[in-house]
Amino acid sequence: MKRSNSARFGLAVAFVLAAAYTAAALPGTYHLIKKIPFGAAPGGMEYFDYITFDPSTRRVYLSHGTEVQVLEADSGKVLGTVTGLQRDHGIVPLNELGRGFITDGNAGEVVVFDPKTHNVYVDTSDFDPPLAPTPKQPNPQPRAKAGTFRLLIYGR
Repeated sequence: MKRSNSARFGLAVAFVLAAAYTAAALPGTYHLIKKIPFGAAPGGMEYFDYITFDPSTRRVYLSHGTEVQVLEADSGKVLGTVTGLQRDHGIVPLNELGRGFITDGNAGEVVVFDPKTHNVYVDTSDFDPPLAPTPKQPNPQPRAKAGTFRLLIYGR
């Protein structure tokens, strides 16, 4: 019986300490500053994927179906869009090189764009459709067509 009471007392102390720790951490938590609404993606498909924040330019890159919206982080103003994509995902702006990169999953491409003008420079290769899933390869990836892969090297 004494062990049972000791265990209950220990559990109660642990609970009180955990609650005190949580309460002490609350003032430093994140809070909502504002909401920025986005319309439906082109074609009516409501699809958002990755959101990338570029602290050097205070721009937000929003993967939005068949386009990437570029926003001014503080005002929420749309600065431009990168279009001509099929189903975009990750966005990496490299302002020091004057280039940005977007993965386009359905096209099986990495698209190179200008972060200032939002114009597309070039895609990186042509891909065959992915193979049918098998037990050994349940998620087959598309493969570059022979002779179409282009390695892009930028520098100063």
